[in-house]
Amino acid sequence: MTAHDPGLFLSWDYEGQPSSQPSPTILEASFSRDELVQALSAVQVALGDGDLGWIQLEFTAQQTVIISAQNPTLAVRATLKASHSHTGVLKVSGRQLLEYTKQIPQNTLSFHAEMPYRVLLSSGHSSAKLHLIQGHNLTNVQPAPADSEVRIKGSHLAPWAMSFKDLLQVDDTRFYANGALIWIEEGQLCAVASDAVRLAHVKLKEGAQIQNNQGGRILVPRKTWEEVIRMAVQNPDEEFCLKWSESVLSFSVESPQYLMHSKTIAGLYPPYENAIPHKLTTKIQLNVATLAESIKRALIFADKSKVLQLSFERNTLRLSCFTPGQKEGEEVISLDATVESPFDVNYNGVHLASILGVLPAGQVELQWESINRPVKITGAVRSGLEAFYLLVPTKF
Repeated sequence: MTAHDPGLFLSWDYEGQPSSQPSPTILEASFSRDELVQALSAVQVALGDGDLGWIQLEFTAQQTVIISAQNPTLAVRATLKASHSHTGVLKVSGRQLLEYTKQIPQNTLSFHAEMPYRVLLSSGHSSAKLHLIQGHNLTNVQPAPADSEVRIKGSHLAPWAMSFKDLLQVDDTRFYANGALIWIEEGQLCAVASDAVRLAHVKLKEGAQIQNNQGGRILVPRKTWEEVIRMAVQNPDEEFCLKWSESVLSFSVESPQYLMHSKTIAGLYPPYENAIPHKLTTKIQLNVATLAESIKRALIFADKSKVLQLSFERNTLRLSCFTPGQKEGEEVISLDATVESPFDVNYNGVHLASILGVLPAGQVELQWESINRPVKITGAVRSGLEAFYLLVPTKF
């Protein structure tokens, strides 16, 4: 954290009485609405629950403002330029400030802090007051120890993380379903994620610059990945630095104006390699868009279990869903190749559709070792991103 000028920081003791440390009572600042909204949006993922989830604003001598927030598992800071009269640190309700800033009528927000009591906000004909939050607990967001370090632009980071994000749960009792396992192997950035029904295995072969690799593997939670994707999508040309340490269970993402530090999930990841089929005997190729559209129509007729039956016979694939005694739908797709031995297999149609949804346009390949084992689903390689998915069969 940036050091403060002790002559310009108002200190209060635990009983709420001012100390003898001299300090001005007024801090004036002017913010660009759009830049402030972007910074507040970046840190809101680390706010506590409720309206009183607080953020910290640190006004530095370099005419920058470091905005930060933290919770027990996640800490985020964002830096922006803003002219201000003094240095100092204050805390305020982050959610209220963000919602107000989003809706102000002009692109400039005037900030008048009467420390240590309140801050007055104004923009055009709109004004508001927020009470400052007292306390000595200050955020100090630092990068993770760099046992492993990768530099990657947002344009590569976003599709890599999006390729497995939908397989992650939020509060699943199976710890591995709450996070994605990442590591570096042969100069590639790798990830595995599973919800016990689906599994994604993803490698980024281009666009990742490996700076350090101590061989560590970490399990990063879903909430962290959601924020990584949001920042990468918003900043496709920005270079991000991913750092992590298996020994201290930490992961961070850093750019020149942004830093997020996340705790990772403890424990050994299940032996996912055992689920990957190797003796593949049956292979079917289909157009991604054609298959996805047919599944979408068939699911209209499914019951709450969303079971989809795939029936392969000669040059035809039939997809069917039904709700007993009420409705039934069928889709027919012609195959380019002939199936030597007809077979039927059932999957959760929603899960199959979600996998197809992250594949690039073109052909999708379905491969089986046995119809009682997971199907291996592979799409086209794009921008150096190579991925396959496993989907466990189900029953009517």
